[in-house]
Amino acid sequence: PGDYALVDAAWSVRQLQGDAMLACTSQFREPVGAGYDALVEGHQRALARLAGEIAQVAGPVAAGQSPACP
Repeated sequence: PGDYALVDAAWSVRQLQGDAMLACTSQFREPVGAGYDALVEGHQRALARLAGEIAQVAGPVAAGQSPACP
């Protein structure tokens, strides 16, 4: 609390049918204010950024394309 929230994730997206898969890593550091409420908000922002990266590649992978990790 009072410094930053950090999300460090290894994630993958693959087709439901087929062999296309993308495995990536992401790290997000969000500055936060004092207290646990601010820390939770920082983690929420970091997780929203992670979700955005996953969403960016999920459609192309589902379509059989081979996008690069963001």
